[in-house]
Amino acid sequence: MENGWDNEINELRLIDVKGELRPGYKLKGLVSRLNGFVNSVNVFNLQTTLGVYRDKLNDIGDRVGFLNDYQQRISDNNYYQKFAYSIISKVPYNVWKEPVKSIIHPSGFKEFSDLTIQSSSDKNMKVGSASSLSLLVNIDNTQSMYTKNNFAMVYEDELFEDGTIERIVFEEGIALKPYILSTSNKVIRIDDISPQFNGTSNIGIITSKQVSFASTQLYQLGVNTEGLAVGDKVGYSTYHFNPDSTYILSIGDGFIGISSDTPHRVNSQNGQPITITQNLNFYR
Repeated sequence: MENGWDNEINELRLIDVKGELRPGYKLKGLVSRLNGFVNSVNVFNLQTTLGVYRDKLNDIGDRVGFLNDYQQRISDNNYYQKFAYSIISKVPYNVWKEPVKSIIHPSGFKEFSDLTIQSSSDKNMKVGSASSLSLLVNIDNTQSMYTKNNFAMVYEDELFEDGTIERIVFEEGIALKPYILSTSNKVIRIDDISPQFNGTSNIGIITSKQVSFASTQLYQLGVNTEGLAVGDKVGYSTYHFNPDSTYILSIGDGFIGISSDTPHRVNSQNGQPITITQNLNFYR
């Protein structure tokens, strides 16, 4: 009901009416300019008594501060804000946007859509188990992930009597775009060594040890040196200035010397030396 009018039962409630309304009278709205006829009139007096009633013991008045509560949200000035609302509907946003904004949309608010998507299952759907399973994989062609077709093996034609060459033959690779042929330089056939390279690296972890970083030794790490060798790479640490190029330069009794261009960054605190330990991987 809004302003005395109940749209569901077509009933109008009036207060302090001057005069008498009878069935058949015509009513006209001064603001809406709508007309209507009185079908029936029911006059009554209502007396009410206002009071206070409370039946709430040992309960919390609101949900403010409750963890994992759906209604608790941090305002983002967008979806979660006091001047926003969301409509849960099966109708998409682009369908109801214009009717809602032109009829009931409150000015200054931002509208959102919580679209409900429902699917129906096949009535003939049954749950069962397959007696057999076969898998067929068709491989149309194969290609190495490490191959880069950016060069070609070439050779020259036989020399003419005057010592010139008419053409250079490309058996594979990418075709050349227009180019200038230099007749003063010769192309020498060389051995193809490309199969020796596949783009992978065989460097792997050899051990993991507890390492100590001392502020008094920026180019040394305290560690059990068993199994380590000069040239082994030191794994990542937050205390390395350049962790990608730190390697063992020398090995001593209970410590290793690291490359001179990668000192660690553990510094003294208030003039007092400190030592920090950390587990690191070593690679070879």
